[in-house]
Amino acid sequence: MKRKLLILAIVFIGFLVCFSVSAVTTNWFDVENKNIFDLIKSSFDRTESDVIVTVNGEKIYRQTVEILLKGKEISAKSLENTEYYEGPIDKEVAIEEIINESIRDIVVRQEAEKKGLKADYETAKKDAIEAYNMVKEENAENYQFLLEYMKVMDYSEEEYLEIVVDGYINMYTRANHYDWFVEGKTGTYDQLVEEYEEYVQTLIEKANIVYK
Repeated sequence: MKRKLLILAIVFIGFLVCFSVSAVTTNWFDVENKNIFDLIKSSFDRTESDVIVTVNGEKIYRQTVEILLKGKEISAKSLENTEYYEGPIDKEVAIEEIINESIRDIVVRQEAEKKGLKADYETAKKDAIEAYNMVKEENAENYQFLLEYMKVMDYSEEEYLEIVVDGYINMYTRANHYDWFVEGKTGTYDQLVEEYEEYVQTLIEKANIVYK
């Protein structure tokens, strides 16, 4: 399972640092999928007017939401002609989900950092490189997508991996927060997850969240 998650993360974290888009198994290089590159490039020109929410002062930008929405659309489309396809996504619902998920991730990470639970850089880098090499060796289609992405963004392999490492650090930091919360607790997995979600909800309620 860890091997699979690392491969998925390396494919997406470089350009969707909030790791919340499912794997896409269709041809990455059709015109529709490439449109996401344009969204990512446009996000480099974001300004204060593009801020839609702040979470304890940390900004969530309109472009970030648009990129994640496009990712969800591509992911949903990839399931067409399968038993898992549930039709096109409802954009309004998806946008609300993306914003709420982003707020949650930020609050959890911020609190984890306050508690000294930030993930180790070297561990994150080791896992990022391992996953990247697995994509190189085992998934030619996704590797070509990464190469195309790096070309469009004018990133070297090293620069791309540093972006991925940042994403891993954020992801692992949130995981460390959960581990800290459940340490020493008893109960089933589902019970512990429910307790943790209630705890996270209290953090969100206490956070200074401002919608622009």
